[in-house]
Amino acid sequence: MPAFSSAFSGERSVDTIEELLHSLAQSLASLRVIQTEGVPDPGLDPVRWAGVRYLAQTAIQACVDIADQVLAWENVDEPPRSRDVFPALAAASRLDPALAQRLSGLVGLRNSLVHNYAHVSREEMVQKLPEVIGAAGEFAEAAARWLARA
Repeated sequence: MPAFSSAFSGERSVDTIEELLHSLAQSLASLRVIQTEGVPDPGLDPVRWAGVRYLAQTAIQACVDIADQVLAWENVDEPPRSRDVFPALAAASRLDPALAQRLSGLVGLRNSLVHNYAHVSREEMVQKLPEVIGAAGEFAEAAARWLARA
């Protein structure tokens, strides 16, 4: 992918992205541990279940926030919906289109976790957890490469 435009060189923006990447890395590390140990049963361990939900939510939100920052640096108007920030990055040649599609789909999970639009079962989290970890991890690697070029 091409390096960011000169608008990316703002110190405050780089600091923000670094903070978001640090938060994302912490969430992903915890989610990997949970994936290895097994997603808890909400009825048997409600506190740990709440932690799983929170960590998945914050990992996805960190990706959205990073994407928002990059779009601003590139002087691309922010899309009206969070799920559209990733296709906008792909259209600006800053993100692989397939990864953009995967991340866009995860915003729906984040919305369900945050706003309780729909109950997210343990089985759904077991199914979605590898995708959250994989897509958010790939996005973090891409963002780190972008920063290295800034």
